[in-house]
Amino acid sequence: MQKPTDDTQLLFTQRVRALSIAFCFLLTLNPCNSVGLAFQANKSQPSDHSMRFTDAQPQSGVDFEHFNGRTGKYFLVETIASGFATFDYDQDGWIDLYLLNGDFVNGYDYSKEIASKKIAEEWRTKPPRSRLYRNVGGWRFVDVTESSGLDHIGLSVGATVADVNNDGYPEVFVCNHGINQLYWNRGDGTFEADLSNCRDNTVRTAGGASFLDIDNDSNLDLFVANYIKFDVQKKIVRTIFGVEASAGPLDYPPDGDSLFLSQGDGSFADISQSSGVSDAPKTGMGTIAFDFDRNGHQDVFVCNDSMVNQLFLNQGNRTFSDEALLSGVAYNYAGATMASMGVDCGDYDNDGKLDLVISNFEKEVPVLYRGQGDSLFDDVAVLSGLGIANRTIKWGIALTDLNNDSFLDVYIACGHLIDTANRLDDTTNFASKNILLMGTPERRFVDVTESSGPGLQEVKVSRGVCVDDLDNDGLLDVVVLNSNSQPTILKNDSTKQNHWVRVRTVGTTSNRDGIGALVKVRFGESERIAGVFSGRGYQSYYGRDVHFGLGKHSGMVDIEIVWPSGVSKVYHNLAVDKLHTLYE
Repeated sequence: MQKPTDDTQLLFTQRVRALSIAFCFLLTLNPCNSVGLAFQANKSQPSDHSMRFTDAQPQSGVDFEHFNGRTGKYFLVETIASGFATFDYDQDGWIDLYLLNGDFVNGYDYSKEIASKKIAEEWRTKPPRSRLYRNVGGWRFVDVTESSGLDHIGLSVGATVADVNNDGYPEVFVCNHGINQLYWNRGDGTFEADLSNCRDNTVRTAGGASFLDIDNDSNLDLFVANYIKFDVQKKIVRTIFGVEASAGPLDYPPDGDSLFLSQGDGSFADISQSSGVSDAPKTGMGTIAFDFDRNGHQDVFVCNDSMVNQLFLNQGNRTFSDEALLSGVAYNYAGATMASMGVDCGDYDNDGKLDLVISNFEKEVPVLYRGQGDSLFDDVAVLSGLGIANRTIKWGIALTDLNNDSFLDVYIACGHLIDTANRLDDTTNFASKNILLMGTPERRFVDVTESSGPGLQEVKVSRGVCVDDLDNDGLLDVVVLNSNSQPTILKNDSTKQNHWVRVRTVGTTSNRDGIGALVKVRFGESERIAGVFSGRGYQSYYGRDVHFGLGKHSGMVDIEIVWPSGVSKVYHNLAVDKLHTLYE
């Protein structure tokens, strides 16, 4: 596609596209037309959709409780905490949990108010820490935080995971309101705090992060989305109808993003400025990295809170150009900015092109950017049925197949910023149910929250979401980090009438995790695709192994992997209902 000659022409084109989609949205509000009937049908509950979740937290041994600072001042850095990570830290075949915690807000005097002083006194002898829980099978987890060295203290907001040094064991990077931290995995169940320079030694508020190989040298580099330049001394008082409210991201200066280039020896060079990713500071939150234009170079998408999103396209010379406006991912269908929170990537309509789904604020329809090819996207959220999820603030989000029917579903974590939310708006609440939307062959989503078991009926103030198979039964389970509360651990008890296959990519020329690879599975007359990511959802990490639901297909499958190195290989006649480790 040829670029417009000037920004005015480009903006006009974008607005025409937005008006066209908005017109379709208006049609859906009229029940007398066929489009409206299709949209309304998405609100109905299917009689048997085969998804059911039960709460496994009470039996799990996970006694973690999140703490965000609890000043009662609704500081923005408190309200955004936290994402987390699910990964196999000791490579024993079981997915473990690394739950991020908050901390006291830097610079706040907790001795001023009685309530805050009490909190400070309670936590002084036992400060809040992030916790690592080892999965020992049978839905039991053991706290190994202290012995592992991952007892991180700080107001942590996000994390990502990757085998940075290609030794077979995953490292952990933690994003903080403060100084970020990389932990090296020693391979013996313990971690060592980073001594390299892949961080800014200044207090910043990071959002999400993604490992990616920007120059295809097999060494993973690190992109960090930065949020705002928060200052606790900046007195911002917000009241709505006489009720105290949280300050917004536009009340603070935005911060430029960071990019660290691996030197191949465990050290990193800060190329944020020379690469161009810090040129236009924004309010970065969730990120995901992938080769969106399929030119052999890894790109980065960034969710920005109340500002235009960014799509940094890799120019192949360690520089990036923000092409979000041209690609159609800067705004939503109506040409408006959103409070973008988290992002996940997958092929929701099974057309062979990757799509993006994005969570955002209450009364904002979650965005579904449908891939058109050549890094072009259209927001089709309303027409796909995602409008049903606009009723509350949405944080963690996962686009994945939870019932193995070969159509991707959407899980969304919900919760408000302030505990007096219903005094501001009687249509919303501080705590709320999370949302489960089932994907259908008609390229639409159906809300099945109420009919998917007791686990979906919990009312919490949720933030991060991770989806992984915690019991190795072929069904993906769900973990949710809840603000100032214990996590939700949902066991997927859906019927096992459908088949599945799982792929673990191991690079030899590419980075060992195969991050950036495109994986395709062919079964019968069908094909599904997925990517290998490091960093997704709301400032979280999950899904080291690529999971495909196959529906009723029980025969052999072929799997093709396009590796970051450019090598493409097909692996023939692989059995279903198994994890296959495939080497480059």
